[in-house]
Amino acid sequence: MTYNNVNEIDAIIGMLAEDHLPNSALGETGSYIIKQQFESLRDGDPLFYLNDPDLKHIQDELSNTKLSDIILRNTEINEIHDNVFFVSMIDSSITNSNSSYVIDYILTSLQSWIGFVVIGFTLFCLILLYLVNRVWNKY
Repeated sequence: MTYNNVNEIDAIIGMLAEDHLPNSALGETGSYIIKQQFESLRDGDPLFYLNDPDLKHIQDELSNTKLSDIILRNTEINEIHDNVFFVSMIDSSITNSNSSYVIDYILTSLQSWIGFVVIGFTLFCLILLYLVNRVWNKY
């Protein structure tokens, strides 16, 4: 037994152990924390594109742009899943065709881990910002 009771569970481990929300790598608590943090960052950033009146004419286009759109525009990749953080089911016939499809399948499978990396990096940045803020306020 790793923990004697639920109060001993580390907060990050508890968040990652929660049942995931649909189309998410996080549960309810983790999603709420990440959402709140990114909303605070957005609202406090005077250069955020929604706060810039000069960008009003392209706000809809920017708001509807997905990471998959950016990857398609800036790489030689011709086809990619809409949600690059999750892998949809791949047809088993792909593994029987040629090796480039197998490599694509493996790379696509690795994309599901990107979500965890992004979440981990975000949590790391939040902790770092908190510590920097505490040190900054001391002096």
